[in-house]
Parts: sequence; structure tokens; C-alpha cells
Amino acid sequence: MSAPFDPSKLNLDINSSDTPNNTTAKEAPSVKAPEDNKSSEDILNTVEVKPENKIATKQPVEEKEGENKNVTKNETPPTPIEEITEIKANTEMQQNPVKAIEEDTSEDSADTDNLIPEEKAPEKKLIDINIASLDNIITLIDEKSYDYVIVEPEDAQVKITFKQDNIDRDVRYIKFPVYTSILFKLKQTAKLILEDTGSTQEGQGSLKVWAKTFKLAAKTAPGQNGEKIWLKVKEDMSVKGKKQVKKTSLWMIFGFLWAILFISLVLWGAFIAFIVLNAKTIEDVKFFASLGINLNDINTFISQVVTLIFSILLFISTAALSWGLFKFLLTKKVYKRKKVTYGLLSGVLLLLTFWVWSAWMVIDGKIKNLPNWQEQAYGDLKIFDNDLLISQNFDENQALLTQTENLIWPVSLKFDLTNFQTNQGKKGLNITKYIWDFGDETVETFSPNITKVFSDKGNYEISVTSIWTDIEGEEVQQVLSNIPAISISHSVSVQETLTSNWGKKLSFDANDLKSLGKVEWYFLQAETESNPNPTYPEWTRIDDGYDFVPGKIFFEEIFVGLAIINGSTVDAKIDKVIVISPDGVSDISWEISYEQSIDEELLFTFTVDNPATWFANGFIESYEWKIENKTYGKTAELWNTDTAPIVEHQFENYGEQEIEVLLTDSLGKTQALKKTIVIQKQVELVSPLVISDNNWNEIEDVRYESKAHEYYLDGLGIPTVLQIDARYVRPKNNIYSLREVSWDIWDDWDIDSTGKNYNFEVPTEWNHILVANYVFEHRKDNENIIQLKEYIFVEWIKKEAILDLQLEYDSNYAPVTVRFDASKSFIKNDDIIKFIYDYGDGVSEERDSINQGHKYVEAGDYTVSLTVIGKTWKTYSMSKKLILLPAPQEVQISTSLKKAPIGQWIDFSSAGSAGQIVEYFWDFGDGNISTDANPSHSYDKTGNFTVTLRADFANKNSISDEVEIEIFEEK
Repeated sequence: MSAPFDPSKLNLDINSSDTPNNTTAKEAPSVKAPEDNKSSEDILNTVEVKPENKIATKQPVEEKEGENKNVTKNETPPTPIEEITEIKANTEMQQNPVKAIEEDTSEDSADTDNLIPEEKAPEKKLIDINIASLDNIITLIDEKSYDYVIVEPEDAQVKITFKQDNIDRDVRYIKFPVYTSILFKLKQTAKLILEDTGSTQEGQGSLKVWAKTFKLAAKTAPGQNGEKIWLKVKEDMSVKGKKQVKKTSLWMIFGFLWAILFISLVLWGAFIAFIVLNAKTIEDVKFFASLGINLNDINTFISQVVTLIFSILLFISTAALSWGLFKFLLTKKVYKRKKVTYGLLSGVLLLLTFWVWSAWMVIDGKIKNLPNWQEQAYGDLKIFDNDLLISQNFDENQALLTQTENLIWPVSLKFDLTNFQTNQGKKGLNITKYIWDFGDETVETFSPNITKVFSDKGNYEISVTSIWTDIEGEEVQQVLSNIPAISISHSVSVQETLTSNWGKKLSFDANDLKSLGKVEWYFLQAETESNPNPTYPEWTRIDDGYDFVPGKIFFEEIFVGLAIINGSTVDAKIDKVIVISPDGVSDISWEISYEQSIDEELLFTFTVDNPATWFANGFIESYEWKIENKTYGKTAELWNTDTAPIVEHQFENYGEQEIEVLLTDSLGKTQALKKTIVIQKQVELVSPLVISDNNWNEIEDVRYESKAHEYYLDGLGIPTVLQIDARYVRPKNNIYSLREVSWDIWDDWDIDSTGKNYNFEVPTEWNHILVANYVFEHRKDNENIIQLKEYIFVEWIKKEAILDLQLEYDSNYAPVTVRFDASKSFIKNDDIIKFIYDYGDGVSEERDSINQGHKYVEAGDYTVSLTVIGKTWKTYSMSKKLILLPAPQEVQISTSLKKAPIGQWIDFSSAGSAGQIVEYFWDFGDGNISTDANPSHSYDKTGNFTVTLRADFANKNSISDEVEIEIFEEK
């Protein structure tokens, strides 16, 4: 009896693995004994397979080289199995190189092989889905250091037994489709004949699995349910350190391209981020201007580029993270190396995704705070063509002049120093007056704007002086530099003839432009109420020549364009726009606005914002408001035009309301404006929102302004999630109930979520806004609904100290006493020992946290500062703006007698007047006057006399009051 078959002795010949060694049942190769220890030929043993599926041992027959083994017809053909044995340097193996192998004599194997299907029903075993390929089997052998593995098909599944020291260390089961793919791959690798399933075959091969190269030796033998496999593998150490030539796959190409794209996006995003985070002047963004991007569009372009870059980066990182997590979760613990690798990769990708998202939020916030580059490019002064500026058919950019040379008369320009005044205000300088010197006249203004109509051609050198008051009360003057000169080199004469039906006939003379080239004339008809769709929505060429007489009468505002054509001109462009406003059409422009009272929802304040008219037309003189059934007449004074457009009205009903105002300028021209508003009934909430942290602990430090419907949170840590609960929001009127809630982040009218609960994620340090839109429904009438908005302002700050300064005062007019409350201020991990107040009027003092008050005598803009000092002597400061208006101006006469006899002295008083009066002028109606504030006067004849008091105020405004005095002769 020969020694039993031991698959662990399968020889792994690393040097000759490329040579196949296949044996069939019909022909067995002759095997020679190795001559020395260098021989590595495997030893082939044959076994006979009987119908009962038992393997009987058969003595091997040593054949001579070249002879064939004959099989008789009555003899059952044996099933040869070759055993690959390691060549040992001993005499016994050299003398007996061929051994007969027996079936595995282990009791478990014998019992399994000897089972007859009728004796035992097949048992369903648990299928291991982690073994799906030959690579998985090799990986297990390598990681667990198994000697070899046996793959044996059974009735319902395929059994895989992992052996070590001839002991079954692990048994798995797979399905037949997986077994078929493993067998196919194994035969290919070991160079066995794929079609041969009825013979025993053996072979060697090489396979790369998970960055390792393995040599394998395998045998296959036919069985009742399929071919049985013996497999032994060993890592090929000879390939380590050798440079292997890798084939470039399509996936590698895609991966390389994705890497290039990712790196390019990161670099481009870093470049954009550098500009966004550091841009302060127009020089910092000149790169974009060099690309031909309009200065007004730079911020939009940067925002779009950043959105595109970070969207792609976030998509790539999220997709990679999802893939890594998927691989990590599906990889079994037995594959430790792969699972750890996927876990580390997923962690890195998670950090990368969070970093991309956070960087996007930070940069997006910076973009929103970028300055208006076009405004910065204009500098301190902007100059507009006033004819275009006051027309609704042109916007501000179209009216802006980019060069002030070679202008064509008539010229009306508006000079705007708003940017300069804003920049000076940031420095704490409150400019009170401007002096404009145009060369032909000098004009003082209290606003940074002025409109100048130039009378003729010529060169005009312009200088501007700004004046403000310093801390000591002295006037400081500053002459502005870099004011461009105005050069008017040519002119066009315009003749207007008024017709009997209030139309206009026009004629234009442009002979002064002959030296510049030919002239073409264009029309652009204005859009009006009677003609909402003008005939010429674009510039339409009408005629050419230096003399132009339109063959029609004009009743509405028109625009005549003039284009100068010379030899170098390819496309005609409009070089001069002449605005013609027929009589009766005002040159007034306006913008109406309103504000609803917080305390009374039916109380509104209306005003006309930015009222403007041609300088030649003077100023807007009166406003006549028609609201509901009431009329309000407001008269404007030359030196007090700010409060004239303001009117307050208490509505009687909710719903749609039409507002109308009639504006009249100082030349008598009028313009009517109508605006429709919708007044919606508000609700008072008795139960506000409940705001909690991410642990559902209610946040107590929430300031809620119930009338303004605003919540304020600050000083909280980030990142965090606010749990906002609207389920308990209840109106004071119980007839209404909360039907639905929608949530809008940033108040951009883009609804982000709906429902009565919302998790508000705040990942970055920034000021965040969340709007809660409520819909309240009448309990008995579903069509009766009320909509309400509430705002949640979240300020995330990382400061050592939180300073809170509240200003309380009874009036917005000076003189007034202002009280200060800094009791809610605190320093983290320290106590405040000093509160120092700087009132902004030159007075600074140390007071308690609750300061009972400081009196402001004069009106003005004050910057109030609070400085606190802790026990560690660290100081922290904050400031607030306080604006106090001058007292209302009023003149009122008081008399001791309104009816008196001749010679009776009557006392007159101006004590009821209000405002800063600098001069009094009394006219007693009998030819006598006085400049006293409170004079006395007697009359020497009878009659009714009108006493007039005119008061001149510090702002050059004059107001008068009158009273009737009756003088009689005493009998």
C-alpha cells in the first residue's frame, strides 16, 4: 500500500511555472527520477475512480521513455491525479520518484467521499458572498498562511476547505456560478485545458492579486458534481524590486484626467480665493478687467466662477467619499489590510469634503462684501450727463461720462461727490458744506451733488473745497484734487418753435462740427403712459447733414442722437444726445417709498426719495398727497427740503390702497406719481418660536422683538445646528391657527424647507439670517388667511469679550439726555472692573454699567464708544452711532393784548418759537419795526394792524408768523 496523497506537498516551481504539465486519462507522461537536487519536476500519481465515486488505490507502473500504456476494453479507465511534490535532497526520493497516491485518508474526507446520494440528503449550507473570485481565495490563503485549499462541488453548493498542517482550518461554501468562474480563471492561469473536464490535470502559473504576485500550483480532477480542485499558492519574492512594465488602461487614463482636472480646479480656486480675500482697491482686480469683464460684473463673475469650481470640487470629493465608504462597509473584517486602507481613505476624503464646503462658505461670504469696483474706478467724483440722468430712458451707467474733453454744447452736467463724503464719513469727518468754483461762478451746497448748466463753449477749470468742523469747533477746509477740467470745444444750435397746440417744431444746426467729420441724426422716442411701446425702441437713423429739420411736431419728450462720421469710423456711435422736453412736461425725477409703523400696522410714513429736477428749473416747491379720502399739502423751503416730502397717514382699512402725490417745481411744472400698496392684517404672537441647540436644550439668551418680529442670537459656538420649533407659535386672536411654515435662508425668496420644525445648520463664522414665513388660517373660513414673516438673526463671533451697549432717549431732537446701559457686557473668564464712556462730543468719563445719562446740546452725528477693563487689565471697546436731529423750526407770536386803546403798551413775545433763531424782525403794521426777541409797542391811532414776526434761522431758513391787533379810542 502506497503512502496517501498529501496536497500540501504540491511542488511550487517558481522558475519553470510557464511550462504546462497536463495529463489525461488516456496518456500519462513518463516521469524520470531527478538526477540531482536542482530538478523540480512534479511527481504524477494516478487513482482509479469507480462508479460508486470511491477512489481505489492503484499501483503505479513505471514506463520506459517512449512507451504507451494500453487500457483494455473490459477495464474501467482510471482517473489519473498527478501530485506535485517538493524535491528533497535525500536518496529515497531520488530512487523512488514515482509514488502512487491514494485518496485523502483523513476520516472526514473519507466519509464525505463515500457518501451515496441515497444514504444522506444534501444539506443546504450558508453561502459566503465575500468569496466571489479566485483572487479572494488567494488573498485568504496569503493572509491566514494556509498550506493549500480544496474546492469540491457538492449537490447544492460548492465546498471550499482551507488546510493547514493537514487540518481543516476553515470551511466556506459558494454557489456554482462563482465556482465556475473560479475554475475558468484557475485553468487559464495554470495553463490547463479548459475543454477537458474528464481528465486529471495539473499545472503552474502566476497571478497578481492586490499589488502582490503569487505563484500557484493546481490540480483538477473529475468528480460526480464537477471538477475537484487542489490549490497551493506562494508569494513570488523574485519580482520585488524589479521594475514592471504596466499597461495603461482606460480607467488609468480617466483617473489621470480627473487628477489633472481636480488639481487645476484647486489651483484656479486658490487664485480666485487669493483675490477675493485680499482685494481692496481697483488695482487688485485689474486682472479681470484685462479679460474684458465690465467692472460692474466682476463680483458676479467671481461669484459664478467660485460656485462652479467648488460645485465640481464638492461633487468629486463627495463621489469619492461615497465610493470609499461603500468599499469600507462591504469589505469583510477578514480582509484587514483592505478594510483599514478604505477606512483611512474615507477619513481623508471626509476631511477634504468638509474643507471644500467650509472654504466655499467663507469665500462666498467675502464675495458678498466686495466693494463696488465701478464705484472705486470712478474715484471720489462722478460726472453725469444730466440730460440723460433725469430721463427714465437711460440708467446711471449710460449717463456717466468717462471723459470730459471735446464735449459738444449745450452741456448740463451733474457732479456727484457721494463717494468722497462716504469715505470721509468712515474716517469720522462730517462734511457740512461744499464750495464749487466753476471759473465763471462759485456755488455753495450742503449736499455732495450739484448740477451745472454751462453757458457756452470753453475750457472750465473746476475746484471743490469741502468744509467740516473739528473737535474744537473750528472749521477745517480741504481742497479736493484730481478734479478733471471740462472742455467744450464744439456746439450744436437748437431752435424750438412753440405751436398753437402746445407742440414743438425743432431745427438743429451742426455746422460747427464740420472739422470733425460728417454728421448723422438719430431718434429715440421716449416711453410714456400714452405710448408704452415707442415706435423707435432703438436708435433709428433719420437724416444726415449739418442742418437737420424734423418734419413733424413733437408733444412728448424725445431724444435726438448725433453721430460724427469720419474716415476711420467703421460703425456709427452716438456722440451727443440732445433731450427735448416740450412745454408742460416736467423734468422732475423721483422715487416714492414708505415705511410701516411697528406699533400700529395701519400707520404709514410716505416720502419721495431722491427728488431731482434740472438746476435751471430750481427745486421742487410743493408736494400734494392724496391718500384714501385725505389730502396733504407740503411746501418745501429752499434751505429745508429734507422733511417736505414726508407725510404720515393712518389708514382706516386693510387691503389694496392707491397713493398719489403731485410734485410741483419752482417753475410751475408738475408731475403726478401713483403707487399701489397692499396692507395686510398683522397678527400679534403670544407664543414665539422655541430655539434650541443641537442637544435640544432651549437657548435662553435669545432677544425677541415681538413688534418687529425679530430674534437675535449671538456669542454662540460654531459649527452647530439650531433646532427651531414653530409648533407652539400662537396668535393672540385664537380664531386663527398656524396652518403652515416655510423657511428661507438669507431672505432671498428661495424657500429652503417647509414644516413646523427646522434644523438650521450654521457651519461658519458669519452673520446668518433665517426667515420663518407663517400662514395663519381662520378656523371657520379657510379662504381667510394671514401671512407673517419673522426674522432670526444669528451673529457667530469668537471674542474674548461680548460688549452690549443700549442707548435710551425720549426724543430724536437735540437737546436731549441719553441714558446708557452696558450691564449685559461680559468678559469670558474675567470680571469687568471699569466702564469708560466716550460720548462723541469731546466728553469722556468713567461711570457704572448703567449710566443714568449724558446731555447732548447740539444736533449732529455722534460716535459713542464703550471701553471695559477687566481684572487682568485687558481692555475691550465697541462703538455705536447716535444721530440727533435739530429741533423743529417754528415761529409763534404771543401778545399781552390783542385789543387795546390808543397809547396802551402791548408786550410781544417769540417764546413759543422753536429752533436756532439768529435774527428777529418785527413789523408792527404802523411803519414801526424792531429786532428784539420780545419787544413792546404802543399805537397812536385807531385801526386794525397786522403784526408780523420773521425769524431767520442758522440754516438760512426764514419763517414768519402774523397776529391781528385792534386799536380803539378810549372814551
